[in-house]
Amino acid sequence: MWRRIRAFIAQWGIEHDGVTSYAAANFTYTATANIGNMLYYNSQKLALQAQYAIPFASVREMNHYRLYYLSPNLAQTHDTIFINVFAMHLKSSSSNADEITRQLMAATLMNYLDNTPSAQINTIVLGDSNIYNPSEEAYQTFTNYTSNPSISFTDPLGALGFSSWHDNSAFAPYFTQSTRNSSLSDGGATGGMDDRFDLILHDPAISSGAERVEIVANSYRAIGQDGLRHNQNLINPTNNSAPSNIINALYAMSDHLPVIVDVSVQYLAAITPNQTQSICMGDTTWLYAHTSAGSSYQWLHNDIPITGATDTVWAATQSGSYTVAVTQNGNTFISNPVLVNVLPQPQPIIMGMTTVCSQIAHTYSILPTSGHQYNWTISANGTITSGQNTPSITVIWSGGGVGTVSVVETAF
Repeated sequence: MWRRIRAFIAQWGIEHDGVTSYAAANFTYTATANIGNMLYYNSQKLALQAQYAIPFASVREMNHYRLYYLSPNLAQTHDTIFINVFAMHLKSSSSNADEITRQLMAATLMNYLDNTPSAQINTIVLGDSNIYNPSEEAYQTFTNYTSNPSISFTDPLGALGFSSWHDNSAFAPYFTQSTRNSSLSDGGATGGMDDRFDLILHDPAISSGAERVEIVANSYRAIGQDGLRHNQNLINPTNNSAPSNIINALYAMSDHLPVIVDVSVQYLAAITPNQTQSICMGDTTWLYAHTSAGSSYQWLHNDIPITGATDTVWAATQSGSYTVAVTQNGNTFISNPVLVNVLPQPQPIIMGMTTVCSQIAHTYSILPTSGHQYNWTISANGTITSGQNTPSITVIWSGGGVGTVSVVETAF
């Protein structure tokens, strides 16, 4: 089952009217200026496991946030997905010295990542890169990291093939800065929309969902960008790409546009018990789906839906792999598989004397099997003196004639 979450960059932040589920990481900074990054996340979907600073004293730190997904059945499956988010705000301006500093910051982040294997899965780097063109060394460091190509990042817009972003009218639909072409009282940047500074990059596995996190196709976008802003501000000409109050707030509050991408996260529905079940032929093992309000259920045997098996419990009598598909709000979640192993009924072989003397104790036994129970029966001319319910009994025969010994062995 895939569930959608969202990653976004906002230079100053966007107000979420009436929404109280967002939590914040701890604000830290290690450089001399008290400028840093901040992560806000939906605490109904994600939890923050840890955060780490990546110092770069001459400019500002970068940050690593390790999140995990709050799957609805986390308590049952103990199955979750970790997402590593790196926030950056690279050195601004276009001089050669500034480009070198940006590259050094990018290299510092990638070196940290290279030495932190747990951060190399489901990894997203985002923030104000201040990168003017994809040929810049900083961009190449992120997307073509020669020291360890396996951790290079993918740019969702990389396939567009632009050799130049800055002030390129063909790239106008993807500009993220600046929302103004004249100065406002807050001192924010001016110049109109002519740069793509704000990036969301991700590791290659997220492209395919190989690690159960996947970018939703065609979801990467800049809020407020309608493609008509080249060297113009956000409000003139009229911008209908978002509600007017959002457009006006972005113009007044920030000189960057928020960049958003939707991410699908796959989690497992749950079956209990979750370990292999071994039963004897003719017996039943009961499998239970983790229940949630408003959900429907379909049990599957070897990935084939079982006709009529739509309850929260299923009585399994055949060998194979059992899963349950749980559908909630139009989304379907596939559970962990549970294997059922149907064993043939045990056929015990009784060992003991077949020619006996009266009033003499004789022993009869079968090979013991761990976890099995035994129920012995003898004919009327014999008495079990010890061992009932065990693999071995002692019998005293009385009188003549033929006596019989039998046992029922049951596996539990």
